[in-house]
Amino acid sequence: MEKIEDTLLYRAISYYGKYTNNQAKVLCFLVENAVDNRIYPSIKKISEATGVINSTVYAALNALQLDGVIEKSVNQKGILEIRQDRIDFIVKFYSKNTN
Repeated sequence: MEKIEDTLLYRAISYYGKYTNNQAKVLCFLVENAVDNRIYPSIKKISEATGVINSTVYAALNALQLDGVIEKSVNQKGILEIRQDRIDFIVKFYSKNTN
């Protein structure tokens, strides 16, 4: 499996410059493991996959929610929804500025 740090999304988020390294890892995990832009975020799984400690995963999820990149689902308790328009913007910003 490809390391998170080697993915296009991680490089785009890092280039964007708004998120910390750990926030970028958590966001990449969420995007890569979501189904229809929805995911039930198991803190333990995120921590194991990213190498980010549990408390930092919680903090990263909170920061990403405050920024509007992810949102709590209105219809399903415990589910997060990824704002695809925000992800698309970050990737397009990266592509435009690195090509």
